[in-house]
Amino acid sequence: MEIFRKHKIEERLIGALNNLNLNRKLLLLYLLCVLSPLLITDGYILTSIISNERSQFNEEMKNVAANISADFISSVKTASDVSNNMYVDRSIYNEGRIHRRRCCRLGCMYNICQVRQLGQDLERGPN
Repeated sequence: MEIFRKHKIEERLIGALNNLNLNRKLLLLYLLCVLSPLLITDGYILTSIISNERSQFNEEMKNVAANISADFISSVKTASDVSNNMYVDRSIYNEGRIHRRRCCRLGCMYNICQVRQLGQDLERGPN
């Protein structure tokens, strides 16, 4: 039965091709043997290039995210170290405590000059 179907399909295909003129046959030959393989290989190459670009972009974004994370952690660690140095350095700690007591009585806040002085004390290092 299978052989009969194949034979019948071949007969129909050959009959349809015999009814076509030469220009149509050459066009069909061009489409099937030249254009379709070209489109298939170009599609495969384009797909692989796009896939590689996407994976490369994702890798770059992971590296950027890791760098941002490391910078953030470094900034937090630096702020923590500065805070710790201010707490450990007795002169800065006492000056801040005395100033806070004075400000609480007078109802004022730190002014910019005192903040600059604290920054300069920090740059000099612990006593």
